[in-house]
Amino acid sequence: MPKVSATLTDKAIRNALRTFKQSTSRKKKLSDGGCKGLKLIFLKTKSGTSARWEIHRLGLERSLYGLTFSDCGIEEARIKAREYFASLRDGIDPLLEKKRIKQEQDEQAQEATKQAYTFRKASHDWFEMVRKADKWINDAGGEKKAEINLRCHILSVVGDVPINEFTWRHVYDVMMHNDLYRCKSEQAKKCRAIINQVCLYAHTHGYRDADDEPARLTGALKAKLDLVVPVKKEKGHEPRVEPDDIPEFFAQIDEFDGVGAKMLKFCILTASRPGMVQKAKHTNPITKTSFVTATRWDDIDLEAGTWTLSPIVMKMKGRDEFVVYLSSYAIALLRSIPRFEGCPWVFTRDGCNPVGAGTMARVIDSMNAKRRAQGLREWIDEKESKRLGHPINASPHGTARSSFRTWLTTDKHKNYQRFNLEAIELCLAHFVGDAYGGGYNRPDLTDARRECVEAWGRYCTTGLYPDE
Repeated sequence: MPKVSATLTDKAIRNALRTFKQSTSRKKKLSDGGCKGLKLIFLKTKSGTSARWEIHRLGLERSLYGLTFSDCGIEEARIKAREYFASLRDGIDPLLEKKRIKQEQDEQAQEATKQAYTFRKASHDWFEMVRKADKWINDAGGEKKAEINLRCHILSVVGDVPINEFTWRHVYDVMMHNDLYRCKSEQAKKCRAIINQVCLYAHTHGYRDADDEPARLTGALKAKLDLVVPVKKEKGHEPRVEPDDIPEFFAQIDEFDGVGAKMLKFCILTASRPGMVQKAKHTNPITKTSFVTATRWDDIDLEAGTWTLSPIVMKMKGRDEFVVYLSSYAIALLRSIPRFEGCPWVFTRDGCNPVGAGTMARVIDSMNAKRRAQGLREWIDEKESKRLGHPINASPHGTARSSFRTWLTTDKHKNYQRFNLEAIELCLAHFVGDAYGGGYNRPDLTDARRECVEAWGRYCTTGLYPDE
């Protein structure tokens, strides 16, 4: 006859446990006659003696929900074991079912996390990762541009979209916002690059299922954008402040005391291209090596009132260096700028690096923000804004050069009769040829050029014409 296990009682279990502790055995099993398949397992471990419930039936040998004797008495263990066996007879493995439910709950929680993880949050995390990795250590301008593109062009449109649901359609919305794709093709390209990087970041960190780059100019996105006709920028035209508004514009710059404001004033006073003043990268045509230029103290002679620039900075092929004649107003501005020992750069914040591209444009942005808050007309190019159908901010390039030339040749106060047109062109570093091989630096026009910049500087700072 098969051995019949006795029905376990709490007293019998305690006695068996006491005996087990005194024995040399490391493991002991007690079968319960009151519930076939239910066993109590005694184990000796480094931390002491334990007792847990197990089921041994129908080819199974597993712990009963991880219950110990201290957690669960014999009667409760029998109830749980019978429920377990009943589920098995119905084709349900409680352990596997428990794992399935846990997996579903984890998946639901993960999906909820993905839904809460918006493009805004993903872009913030991506930006911080890139910044902490020092990707912009030598390109502060790149960091600022990425921040501006995110804030002004991307997040305002798709910031609240869950990153896991982000598609090319959302990219299209960004491209259409404020005519970004039609009017600012280069900026649109940079925005698409940022979007792709953010999406790939989200995918690698488990927040986005797709590993695609939704902003790639392919497929449906390309087909849609191919229907958009980009605006062709008029050659040689940069948005500007109207010459009549220059004194008021110049006065507002004085409300900003940063390096960028001083650089903007210097750029306007010298009618310079921004690339002549701010940090710019160049490639030596002979050695093919890259180097950085910006306004240097060594190139400036305050006593002589000159600023000498190399042909590479001026992008002059086969020509001599170019001399910019400084007005008394430009010289006074330079004298007000502190010099850092050992630093060659005029416009610097830290005494080590020159101020980068985009700084002067951001000064104009700040000026416009202040005027908006005050209910004043912003510094925009009226003609360009009317043509394109939306406001176009004045640019440093257009304000420094186009406004300079227009004012010097205006009918107002008969400026067109007062100033030498050839000298004006030379102030702008426009090549002027003649029968004698004239070029950038006509010595016989030095006085005329000085007259131009001095009158312009006086007008910028006081609003007065030469005859006033």
